[in-house]
Amino acid sequence: MIHDEKTTGIMCCATQDIGIHIARARSAGMKTIPVAIAVGLDPVINMVACTKMESFMDDEFALAGALRGEAVEMVKCKTIDLDVPAHAELVLEGELDLDPAHAKLEGSFGEWMGYFEEPMMLPVFRISAITHRKDWIYQMCTLGHERSDGDLWKIPFIQANNYNYLKRAVIGFRDYYAPISSRGYKVVVQIEKRYPGWGKQAILAYLGSGQGMAAANYVVVVDTDIDIYNQDMVDWAIATRMDPAKDVIIISEVGVYPLNPAASRRSESDVTGFTEFGFIGKMGIDATKKMTLENRRPTGTPVQPDLKALEQVRKNWSHYGLD
Repeated sequence: MIHDEKTTGIMCCATQDIGIHIARARSAGMKTIPVAIAVGLDPVINMVACTKMESFMDDEFALAGALRGEAVEMVKCKTIDLDVPAHAELVLEGELDLDPAHAKLEGSFGEWMGYFEEPMMLPVFRISAITHRKDWIYQMCTLGHERSDGDLWKIPFIQANNYNYLKRAVIGFRDYYAPISSRGYKVVVQIEKRYPGWGKQAILAYLGSGQGMAAANYVVVVDTDIDIYNQDMVDWAIATRMDPAKDVIIISEVGVYPLNPAASRRSESDVTGFTEFGFIGKMGIDATKKMTLENRRPTGTPVQPDLKALEQVRKNWSHYGLD
């Protein structure tokens, strides 16, 4: 948000990388940190900037270079000791003020979750230089619609990161999907269930991850016979394999990403003075088929056609005069 000719706000959440930078700077006694904002970039760089990578220390520009097939050319800023992509259309250089007393109200803006966010207290970014290309183009994106450009370019990398995490954390893990329409607040995990109660292990493993704790409101765990990209099938599994008295795990209120529209409340941090957390509970739904070993009435056998007969019918469809 533009405050005046030389200052803007920047959203800085504790659950994001910039929040880690700020926490480290505060620990070192710094009052400001240098920041450069690059606008108008190769779409690959934009996508990688949204990636939840394995480690805070992983090099996002290195990943972008690998995906592009060539390194991202970088140049030094004019007034601060930072490198920026050489072919950015516009670069804003300056210092981010970490003093809680200097925080200013920002918003409301239309956001990716489909709502206008509430105003937030955020740090002030004091601009020391603006550089740009000749006849530069201001690159922007639309937000709010579930298939907006601002939302779609982050999805593949978030999916990949969560997939890789769950592959290590959940025995029998097969697939992961965060439906676009749910903006990442709903997650579906598919497992090949091998042990009694293992649907709940998958629930707790996901909600215990960084992304699961900071972003998702609930996770549904299903079997391999459920197509997790077909939400009608997921709903069928929930409706027919989930006993609300036994198969729902509720985790009480925790601090999450502050733009969560379902959060019951938000507050400013007593350390930074910035709006950094919303507070909401978490839910896990075990929609896997139940076993006798779980001291349960086992899930029945789904009604399905004989696959060989079905294939024969499809093969001979034109002979039935039904084209």
